[in-house]
Amino acid sequence: MKYSGELCPWCGNVFTEDDDIVVCPECGTPHHRSCMHAHAGCAHNAQHSEGFTWKPSARDDSTTRDTEDEPAAVQPLIDEGRCPYCGEELPEDGNGVCPNCGRVRIKVFNAPGAGPVSPVFKPDFDPNEKIGEITSGDIALACRTGANHYIKSFRKFEYGASLSFNIGAFVFAPHWFLYRKLYKAAAIFISVFLALNIWLLPQRIKTEDFVIEMNNWMREASSAEASEEELQKEYDSYMKRARELIKPCLPPILLLAAMHIVAAFTADRMYRKRCLEIIKDVDSGSLPEHGRQIELFRRGGTSFLLGAASYFGCRLILEMVIKALGY
Repeated sequence: MKYSGELCPWCGNVFTEDDDIVVCPECGTPHHRSCMHAHAGCAHNAQHSEGFTWKPSARDDSTTRDTEDEPAAVQPLIDEGRCPYCGEELPEDGNGVCPNCGRVRIKVFNAPGAGPVSPVFKPDFDPNEKIGEITSGDIALACRTGANHYIKSFRKFEYGASLSFNIGAFVFAPHWFLYRKLYKAAAIFISVFLALNIWLLPQRIKTEDFVIEMNNWMREASSAEASEEELQKEYDSYMKRARELIKPCLPPILLLAAMHIVAAFTADRMYRKRCLEIIKDVDSGSLPEHGRQIELFRRGGTSFLLGAASYFGCRLILEMVIKALGY
């Protein structure tokens, strides 16, 4: 189904052919994927219990032209063709790069007569709530996803709490840190992760070989004509070897578990520091308000590609170590 010309219910912008659009499975309402993530759900969530179903607006074909042509029915986000970052007037025949600050103009379009776009938050959310030196609205823009969790955590820190548990960091450490663009922490946790896994590697391979050997013995023993006493003696021998193999594995395994726990309890505080740095750095640029919002949204958020690169990069390094050691 074509959604060009329809409005995203969260930001009020007109959908274009190039937009990344997701549809609510409950009511069929289309949203920008970034808007859906930023607000953690459908804009009509409160109406789902009433059986609300989205329907396309009635419009003639003349209003569904490609918005790259900027038809009369669509008003650009940037008033009077000015750069949202420095306010410099943009040339009509330019390539979208501001001649003053060199930033690329972000092409976002707004509904007719709506004025400059600003973030649309849920009705029960107060974007102006002060949490220390920053507002919850700025945190939501800088986080983009999972904002509710981080706002609650940052609020607890302001009230004197020293720790907060992050389930994502606990499960996905060390890769979570690159996913959240915490580069220094990621370097530390990835180094620890690789060191402990390399320490564990020889014993892990011996254990895997032992498990294969024991499984083969159990299959053969089930059809062998050995006495019960002989089978019990052989089984006890395997159990003794198993205990001997497990003992050297315990230190690196316990340290890996400790690494995940440390990551879970330190992640939110480190992420708070990053959000503060982003917001203060953006504020130091004296940008117009909606240029400031665009910059917060651009510089914050997550990077799935970095998280995936961390995971597959660690696996590749461990595979190279296995080959180098001749296993």
